[in-house]
Amino acid sequence: MLAIVSDGGSSDGTPQAIRQEFPSSVVLESDKNLWWGGAMARGIHWALNHGACGDDYILMLNDDTEFESDLVQRLVKASGDMDAAVAAMTLDSQDRTCILDAGTYLNWVDYRYLTITELDSDSNGRYDVDVLPGRATLVPVRMIMKAGNVDSERFPHYLADYEFFYRLKSHGFRIGVTYTTYVASHSEMTGLSVMRNTQYSLRERMALLGSRRSMYNVLDHLRFVMRWGPKGRRTGIVIRAAARLLFKGLGRKAASPVDGAEA
Repeated sequence: MLAIVSDGGSSDGTPQAIRQEFPSSVVLESDKNLWWGGAMARGIHWALNHGACGDDYILMLNDDTEFESDLVQRLVKASGDMDAAVAAMTLDSQDRTCILDAGTYLNWVDYRYLTITELDSDSNGRYDVDVLPGRATLVPVRMIMKAGNVDSERFPHYLADYEFFYRLKSHGFRIGVTYTTYVASHSEMTGLSVMRNTQYSLRERMALLGSRRSMYNVLDHLRFVMRWGPKGRRTGIVIRAAARLLFKGLGRKAASPVDGAEA
């Protein structure tokens, strides 16, 4: 197993520290912020150009996560058993009884993402989901060879993972979340919980609608709808999506555009 670290312009000595502590790893440096999409696409591109073949796997992994030592083995088993790209369920690192993501579905009627936050008692996972996060997800290389790399040009940060996995599913591949392992996310550092719990001024709420760091970025969502929305209905979906994002983004308390749903 080879670790590839795609560093996007860090200035705290991270590349040097990784090379010293883990000399067998590959560190890809950049003098600018590549965001999630650019960093992930660059790492995948390097792997494909340096021998990764159809029988191999690529594990997408974010740096703000914690996991058990057998994560890779459990993901490989789940992927083989279900013939799927497989994500670990996501827990809150500050409260590991709190499930943040056990599978996400996309409702095109009102452009709503519904995220499962409770487990099925008799299930080891969900393999009918529509999208996956990229924070701890195992992808067979053969799927990438057919469906393509992360599209960092159109989706530099938020929705880059959802677009990538929706594209895999559109090519006929199964995607799913296994409940046999987990990744603990530092949600206080991401949009997973901050958006639901933080009060914003009007200026800050306006900024959320255009910020690359924000899951409210209207252009990102409109690009996703125009690429994958049902043909003949995209204009209507765009209007409803924009109105919903504006309404929620400018609300008194900003609530996530990704809605929770019980199992």
